[in-house]
Amino acid sequence: MDQQVACRLLIFFVERVFGAASQCGFTTIICPSFYKYKALNLNHFPYYGVVIAFIQKSFSIMKHFMPLLFLLTLGILPGLQAQDFPDVDKSPMDMAYYPQRAAFRAFAKTDAEREAGQPIMRVIYSRPQKKDRVVFGELVKYGEMWRIGANEATEISFFQDVKFGDQPVKAGRYTMYAMVNESEWTVYLSLDLDGWGHYAFKAEDSSVAEITVPVTKTEDTIEALGLLFEESEDGAHLVIGWENTVARVPIQL
Repeated sequence: MDQQVACRLLIFFVERVFGAASQCGFTTIICPSFYKYKALNLNHFPYYGVVIAFIQKSFSIMKHFMPLLFLLTLGILPGLQAQDFPDVDKSPMDMAYYPQRAAFRAFAKTDAEREAGQPIMRVIYSRPQKKDRVVFGELVKYGEMWRIGANEATEISFFQDVKFGDQPVKAGRYTMYAMVNESEWTVYLSLDLDGWGHYAFKAEDSSVAEITVPVTKTEDTIEALGLLFEESEDGAHLVIGWENTVARVPIQL
């Protein structure tokens, strides 16, 4: 099939599908030279009539399905659009395990190592940054409650029964809050789960355990809030550090 035949068939198809009015715009925008083939008589071309009949028949059948295709298109196109994902949070979420490498137990070389790596505790928290601000005493005011992080309240999970200080605590999920003072913090475990901030927390309503611990000062500045578990003689300490302040919360196993 030469160029003339191909162009004339394309024009015929465009007219049938989009209408003669659209054909002129289509051909002049896509390829202006197509328009000169509109008046071309191709009846002498072998099988031209068969091709035209096929296009007409196909278009006749397609007309019955156009409403359905239109509805399907409306349903499919939204799913093809890019999802509107939020930007990375300024205080990204992080987690810490005890034992510290519990998440890597699948890579243990022996059954004993794998068993020793079973998680006992896990804390999930958001990590605000200092960013040249005075944290304790200004951003986190003394004598006020703090979520020990940012965004949602910090959450701790115990996979076995523990003692928080000297108070027994059942295995389960809890949120953590702290009443912050310059020389000591009172840290609370709460059943007030899946909440943003500390504003709804009332110790008398949902607290199951609490402990008051001293804080120490560091020479080096801790830019981003960090939480980790540190092994102790009878269990582990949950270590909380930010700016130049560190608190260690004892948890007995």
